[in-house]
Amino acid sequence: MAHEIESTDGAVFHRTPAWHGLGIVVEEAPTVKEALKLAGMEWGVDQRELYTPIETLGEDGVVNKEWVKVPSHVANFRGDNNELLGVVSANYCPVSNGELAEFCDSLIAEATGKVRIESAGSIRGGKRVWFLLKGEEFQIAKGDGIFPYLLASNGHDGGSTCRITPTSVRVVCSNTMHQVIPRSDTGELLGSAVSFKHTSNIMDRIEEARHALAVYGKTLESFKTMANDLSKRAVTSDEVKSFFLESYTADFGEIPINPQDKNQERARLRALDAFSMFARRFDDEREIAGSSAWNMINAYSGLVQHDKKGRGKVDVARVESRSESNLLGLNQDRTQKALLRAYKMSLS
Repeated sequence: MAHEIESTDGAVFHRTPAWHGLGIVVEEAPTVKEALKLAGMEWGVDQRELYTPIETLGEDGVVNKEWVKVPSHVANFRGDNNELLGVVSANYCPVSNGELAEFCDSLIAEATGKVRIESAGSIRGGKRVWFLLKGEEFQIAKGDGIFPYLLASNGHDGGSTCRITPTSVRVVCSNTMHQVIPRSDTGELLGSAVSFKHTSNIMDRIEEARHALAVYGKTLESFKTMANDLSKRAVTSDEVKSFFLESYTADFGEIPINPQDKNQERARLRALDAFSMFARRFDDEREIAGSSAWNMINAYSGLVQHDKKGRGKVDVARVESRSESNLLGLNQDRTQKALLRAYKMSLS
């Protein structure tokens, strides 16, 4: 299906249904074990030897086929329906959905403040699974709330690691922004995602789990400080225009000043339209965030995450493409680079 939720997939959502309208919606936030069951993710991953056919020509001229074991790789199969999930290296150790759930349970137990399961599920027939943990809201300014999240994701197809990503969602505009650790001495923003390779049982990695929790706590406090600093940094109209031009050209290409053909004219009109949407967002949220660097970065992230057209031939595909891009893809990358620009501006 276009939204990558196949008939063998499942999902559970706390109160708010997903964009594709599928999955179970519950009024009370589920426990990790409840989410695992409701989302139909209690299945395991079976590894089997991989064989390849080798054809040889016999003395009698007859072609003989022999199946030969591939020592470097094995195949991952879904335990409940026997479907192939992926071909992986021989030293690949699966992290089961149950183990990921236990890890999330330990994160919730150790985290400070109230943390609950917001959603959980699988896509692509179980090749990718996730648990989304939601923390307590904090305020940047009155009426400008931020919800911190922890996204625990894992892949069974060999294409992705087990990953814990601290992120956040601004209530006013639903902008998604990965939490980062700012360094005022270098003007850098350090990433905070923690990845685990599929080489051993995840629950054996106690020190890594503690490290993930420590990073999450440090990152959340650092992100709060940075957001507050950005909200206090007033920006002039010239700075806002300069910020937009630098961000837009980096993300979408140069803006032709004197178009020489139809393609350049369309590029110029797209840029003017984008600036109009960006400026409208900045003005609309001025009462909440003021003429600040915080308002500026959110106006731009709102542009790339919500206003620019998403890819896809049908509405569901476009929404899904945008949702994935906003959280883990190109739109998030653009948001993080724009955040770095705004942060460097706030230091000046």
